[in-house]
Parts: sequence; structure tokens; C-alpha cells
Amino acid sequence: SLAALGDAGSYTVAVTNGAGTVLSQAAELLIIPAGTAATHSVVGGGYSPGGAVVISSRLSYTGTLSAVAWSVLLPPGWTYVSGSASQGETRPVAGTSGLLEWAWTSLPASPVEFTYTVQAPAYATGAQTFVALAIARLGGKPYQLLAKPDPLQVLPLNQLLHHAADTNRDFKISLLELTRIIELYNTRNGSTRTGRYRGQTGTEDNFAPDAETLAAATVTLSVYHSADTNRDGRFSLLELTRVIELYNTRLAGARTGRYQIQVGSEDGYAPDPR
Repeated sequence: SLAALGDAGSYTVAVTNGAGTVLSQAAELLIIPAGTAATHSVVGGGYSPGGAVVISSRLSYTGTLSAVAWSVLLPPGWTYVSGSASQGETRPVAGTSGLLEWAWTSLPASPVEFTYTVQAPAYATGAQTFVALAIARLGGKPYQLLAKPDPLQVLPLNQLLHHAADTNRDFKISLLELTRIIELYNTRNGSTRTGRYRGQTGTEDNFAPDAETLAAATVTLSVYHSADTNRDGRFSLLELTRVIELYNTRLAGARTGRYQIQVGSEDGYAPDPR
């Protein structure tokens, strides 16, 4: 059966054999209410060495909470500058490095949303990771949620790449941009759907349907589309549904189509629910 909120508590295990019974140490079981989630994302996509970066944070919850805390482990050398929106009674001060901490005793309605600005050191290079932890108190007991994605990776602006489907470079997949992927997916050789494409400078996305190459052919392209995750020069149904997933990203029920860089995912991107 599914665990209920009332099942939270301390549990022990008794192991018995012919030599007797051994009782384990107590383990605490915490039940996180359905609908509770913590997320964070970078606003604008990336950073410049010595420049400022804005991070958006969001905690949604159900039930009645008595307190909420949020902490962020900054990359080495990064410092807190300022914050905005619902930041709670406890908040970092300018110049704080290492661990940033917020706390609310008077809770706003769900979702709790706030942004904060941090400054990168002048020597920062490569991907920088941010780890955020939300701690909510329910019924006198705290439970913890790692904000997703875990960790949040922020790339240098000079390494930041938009999805090839995002032709206007706004970190959103629009309906028009999605239909372009569907057009490429529907490329046919005769009456057979192949999903073949090729690079073509001057089109809206610098790609074009390739109606001459057979589906089973092995090709090598000079540039591959972001949606072509296995780099075979064609779009499969699975790859199309991935773009549809990004297009269907929602915030509070409204479709936004937002995505973000996510190192390690199948295509290097992830839905951005901010």
C-alpha cells in the first residue's frame, strides 16, 4: 500500500535466527506530500567571468507547513549580490560566499518563488554547479528536497548553445518551431517516411529536408540538429517526442515551452519550469 502522511516516524527492524534477535538502529521515515517540488534555473542561460548571474528558485507544496528554509551551495569564488520577491525573514547579506541560506516563518501561498543575483569570479571557467536544498517543516518534522536539476549547471555565455529548433534564440520552443521539426520528421523518399535532413545555410534553422537519401543509408553530416540525438542524419519518432516534451513545458498550468542547458541529458537540454 502507499505510504500516508501518518506513516511518518521512527522505524526499527528486528532480525531473528537461532542465535537470537538483533534490533537495528532507528531510521526516520519522512513522507513528502504529493505536489511538493523544488526547482531552480538560471535566468538568461549563462555567465561571463566577473559578471552577474540571476538564479530563479521555486518551491511548490500542498498541506500546511509551519516553516520553510532554502540553502544554496555556491561554486568556489562566487558571491551573493542581492535578491528579490519572497525571500523570507532570514536571507543572505551582500558579499556572502560558500553557503547561502533563506528561511520563512510566515509562509506565502504556494508556490514560494524568489530570485537572487550572484557574481562570478573573474577567473571562472567552464561549467559551474549550484546545489540547492529546500527544507520544509510539516507537523513539527522537517523534510528535505534537493532542487531540480541537481546540480544546476551554469555554462559560460561563450559556450552557451541554443537548441537548433529555437530559431529566434529565446530559450523557448514555439508552435511554429515545433511544426518545423515535424516537417523535417515527415521527410519522405518516394512514399516512405525517412525523417532525413541536411544542413542548408539560409533557411530559418540552417537545415532542410533531404528527400534523396534512403532511411537505411549511413550518412555523415557536417552539422547535426540538436534533436538528432543519435547523430544518424534523420529524425525518429522518439526524437520528435522529445522536442514535443520541451514544447509542452508548463508553469502553473500555462504552457511556456521553456528549456535550459542540461549537461548529461539525451540532447543536452531539459525542460525549464520557471
